[in-house]
Amino acid sequence: MTLRRLLCYFIYAINFSLFREAHAIPLTYGSTVYFIHSNTKCNLFTAKITWSNGNQAVTCSKEPSSENMWYLRESELPYKGAGSAILCGDTIRIQSTHSDRFIEGSGSNVKSMISRQYEVSCRDESDCMNNKFTIECTRKKSGEKLEIRDKFRLLNTEMKGYLRSSKRNLFDNSNCPRCPIVGHYEVAITLNSRKSEDDIWEFKQGLLIENLMESNDKLKDEL
Repeated sequence: MTLRRLLCYFIYAINFSLFREAHAIPLTYGSTVYFIHSNTKCNLFTAKITWSNGNQAVTCSKEPSSENMWYLRESELPYKGAGSAILCGDTIRIQSTHSDRFIEGSGSNVKSMISRQYEVSCRDESDCMNNKFTIECTRKKSGEKLEIRDKFRLLNTEMKGYLRSSKRNLFDNSNCPRCPIVGHYEVAITLNSRKSEDDIWEFKQGLLIENLMESNDKLKDEL
């Protein structure tokens, strides 16, 4: 191997290592993130737009916006506290940074506009049973730390279906004439727990709260 090729390989190895380290950031409660749908690359979205029943709409938008950011919250008491690590298999609530409302299934008798699965909306009832989602990591077991690079599914614990979007379910002027969500993808909860590639989501980093216990342990090790 020539010196030039060896140097190129060395630089590549360093860059790859730094890339992996940057994407191995653990997620913590209280952090804000973007939820990106893996197949469509759209952003989980809500705004002051309501469905016909008055519930605040949740869609998936291609356009980046501050309204696409979400807090990662504990599902129930006792609270673990901001900065506590989130694990694969944890049950969480997803709260809009824009409206402070929580994502939930609107109920088993309320169907979504296009796919006729369960409607998804945002409401301010933090103790609602339909707003709890279990994180199912695609390549990790329950109990392993959730990281920014992980892909996952979100299973609604009460309605027993997955949070889903699809390229097939696009709002346009034929199914939602002159709607402000034309060009967005529908987000729904599936009628059953059969898995699909359309159930897979990813994170994009927003504002992450550091795990103080881990930071203290690292500081002790360095000292």
